[in-house]
Amino acid sequence: MSKIDDMIMNSVNSKKTFNPLIVTDGLPKGWENKRVLSFDELTQTIETVHRQSLAASVKAVNCIATIRNFVIGFYIVEYEQNGKDRAEYGAKLIKNLAERTKEKGLNETLLKNCRRFYQLYPQVQDLLLGKSPTPSDFSTAVQCLNNLL
Repeated sequence: MSKIDDMIMNSVNSKKTFNPLIVTDGLPKGWENKRVLSFDELTQTIETVHRQSLAASVKAVNCIATIRNFVIGFYIVEYEQNGKDRAEYGAKLIKNLAERTKEKGLNETLLKNCRRFYQLYPQVQDLLLGKSPTPSDFSTAVQCLNNLL
């Protein structure tokens, strides 16, 4: 298993991992208590639960997309530095990857951005590995992640 695979597994298995199924922040007080609601209360309650759930799901998706982008960037940079057939691709690596992959959304722009993200914010790896970064690294990484989220 590679270092990045370990990083992903540690992040997924970490007790700090966001689990939207157990998050109760933002739910209306007493949501689990059975009581008779007026139609207006029912409407407001459903809207509140919907808004809170939507916000939590967007945040979870953004976190996962950030991790995905960093990991894709890692693999691209590692390949560029150590790939056996990298001379064959040369400067066209990103273009060739985009053409070869068949997954919707994996395009040249995304791949370039992933590589750039990995190169600009190597301290994200420490966060994914659960390492305690220095205060300046932590501040930079949190600012970066907040900008993305």
